[in-house]
Formats: sequence, structure tokens, C-alpha cells
Amino acid sequence: MEERETSDNRRSPAPEVEILKSALSTDSVPQEILRMILDYSLPPEYLLDHSLACGPKSPWACALRQKKSNVSVCKSWYSARIEFLYRDVVLRRMNQAESFLQAILTRSRALSELPRQLFVHFPPLIGLPEFPEQEQESQRRRIQSYIDTIIQTCPCLSCIGLSPALFSSQSFTLVHHRDITRLVLGNGNGINIFKAIPLFSDTCRFLTSLSFYAHELSDIPTDLHFTNLVTLHLKTQPSSIGYLLEIVIHWKMRKLQHLTVQHESLGFAREPLRRFLARRGRNLRTLSFNPVAFASRSVSSPQDIAMQTMLDSCPSLEHLVIYTIPQAKLSHPSIKWLDIWLCETYPSVPSKADLGDRLPSLQLVRILDTALSELTDLPILIPPKACIDGDSEVTLTFSYPGLDIRYANGHLWRADAKLWENEDDEIAGIE
Repeated sequence: MEERETSDNRRSPAPEVEILKSALSTDSVPQEILRMILDYSLPPEYLLDHSLACGPKSPWACALRQKKSNVSVCKSWYSARIEFLYRDVVLRRMNQAESFLQAILTRSRALSELPRQLFVHFPPLIGLPEFPEQEQESQRRRIQSYIDTIIQTCPCLSCIGLSPALFSSQSFTLVHHRDITRLVLGNGNGINIFKAIPLFSDTCRFLTSLSFYAHELSDIPTDLHFTNLVTLHLKTQPSSIGYLLEIVIHWKMRKLQHLTVQHESLGFAREPLRRFLARRGRNLRTLSFNPVAFASRSVSSPQDIAMQTMLDSCPSLEHLVIYTIPQAKLSHPSIKWLDIWLCETYPSVPSKADLGDRLPSLQLVRILDTALSELTDLPILIPPKACIDGDSEVTLTFSYPGLDIRYANGHLWRADAKLWENEDDEIAGIE
């Protein structure tokens, strides 16, 4: 009898324990609070590169697995986390586009209001013997139909990223959507990306950010009006950067404030870049030279492209990003932030005190780790002003699965930099 009572006592927790378990239940936590708590488990979108080249242990792949696991925990977590799973959508295969479209059309209307960004990375069909020209055109029409329907069905989309495989036919267009303010046109892969630009003429006037990689530069339109464009990111081949700038200089971009040129050898662009800044540099607040390949010894220093002349063309410049330690004594009255990409540990890195005489407004000098150079516009997205509090610097840590970025003592670096494994079908996008 005594033994049975002991067993019953073990099976029946004390009332205080039941009260505590009830208080800790996720069902009792308001959705808003639970959403805030779970949001800390994911890195910001701008720290994620959703290219499969980084493999299954890349930060984007880890974040995707985290999102999927969160919605599978329980009903309460599903309701809180489903918006994060559908907020940034990446489609890589036709069946993914079909499944996603079916989900937003057949489920609740609230699901179609979740996507904020859409990236379509279908592989090119040109030159593949198993896809004759007629089949290629049929595939493109299907893809266009899916994209148009998704854009029309998802009213909260603000960013679209498209692979150039879609632009190999002049029949491709982008349905008009005035809420799309950011357009990303991906790696060229031998296809003329500028076939895409005229197709977005109705969208151009609403864009605030445009990023593209240009491979072939024939037939580039010069009469484009980007009424509200604030941020422009350019990337192209070494021999083409000069020609690209000669064309872009004619685009109407009166509100342009942030310019990033991603290139491994700016020596090709000395004169075109100088002319571009002479015409468009008056309102620039940020001028960023983002490195591509540090393994190459052909990387040009800013002095090779007359940095001081360019600075003189940008009287309102506040943020300068370069990828070598300046040897010449640069001067500018309004530069507050200087970022320098470095691939090695240098014994002498210029400090604020070293440059203060000729840069009187300078507040901070940061050394950026080149292991972070694949993150587009990182110096802008982790701005220098986030690294200071009053007159003192702060310490920052972005620590997530597959990603560890830190800032301390004037250095922004990736603490977990390493080679990843090969790609895996598990991370091919939202299934």
C-alpha cells in the first residue's frame, strides 16, 4: 500500500508544478511577444547570400532550416513564424514556383500578404540540347506567367530579384507594380542583362534601389528615367566597366545618393568614372568600391584612379569605402566615415587621428574583413554610425548558425570564415 502511494505521488505533480507549466506554455504567450522572441533566432536578410555556391552550411541555408524547424514545433509557433518563412521567397525550379503559387492562391488570403522579397534563380536554358528553341520559349512563357501572377497576388512585395535566363527573349516583361522599390538583376552568365532594363520602364520611376551585373553591353538604353532612385550598385567585367559608366551617365538619376562599384580592377574606368562623378557626384552621400577578387594582384588602388579628383566631384560625400590603405593625403571637408577593405593584417592602419587634419569631419575609420565582401553593400547595411555611441566605439556581434560577424576596435570581421561543403538539394529553396 505504501509502495502504491509512492507511485501515485510520482504520477501526480504538485499543484504548484501544474501552475508553473501552464505559465510557461507557449500557448499562453501573446503572438506578438513570441514573434519578437523567435525573431532573434534568425539573422537579418542583408547578411544572407542565397546563392547555392556556398553550400548547405552557408548562413542562408542554416537560416532556412531554422525557419522550417520553427514552424514545425507547435501550432502557436507556426502562427508566429510562418510569416518569416514566406517573407523572403527564393525560387530555383519550376515545381517550386508552381507549389508556391498554388499555396498563395488556395490558402488563406493572409498568406499572400506575407512575401516581401521574391528572388527567381532559374538556370539558363540557352544552348541545352534537351531544350530546343520552341521548348525554351514555352518554358519562358510559363515562368513569366508564374511571376506575373505572384506579383499581382502578393500586394506587399517591395523587392524582386531575377536571373538573366529570363531575359534571353524580348517577349519577357514585368507586370507593373508601383510598390516594387528594389530591383536586383543577377549574375550575367553570358546573357545580355540590358535586354531586361527597357522591360521595366513602368517600374523604373518607382525604384529606389537598382543592382545589376552586366556581362554583354550591346544595345544599352540611354534614355531611362529613374525618378526616385537613391541607391545604384554596378558590377561588370574588367574591360566593360568604362563603357558601362559612359552609358549609365545618361540615365536620369537626380536623387542618387549611394553608388557602389563592384570591380576587381578599376584602372579600366579611370576617365569614365571621373566623368560620371563630375556629372552625378554632387548629391552623393556614399561612394563605395566593393572588391571582387582579392587573390588577383591586379586590384587597383584608389590612387590609380585619381581618388582626390573624384572626391572633389562629391562635395556632399559622407561615407567613403575603398580597398587599400590610402598612401596619398586625401582631403575632404565632409567625409565622416572611412571604410577600408583589407585581406591581410597590416602593421600600420590609419586612425582617425592620422587623417583628422585633412578630413576634419572624420568620426570613424573601420577595417573590413574581405571574407565579408560577398555581402552586397555591407558597409551601408551595417553603417558606421551603428558602431559608435557618442564619442566612444561599441562592440557588435551578429552570431547565428553558420554566421559569426563581429565588430570591435575599428575592425569588422567574420570570425567563422571557412570553406563550406558542396551544395545540397535540401536547401534549394521553399518547397
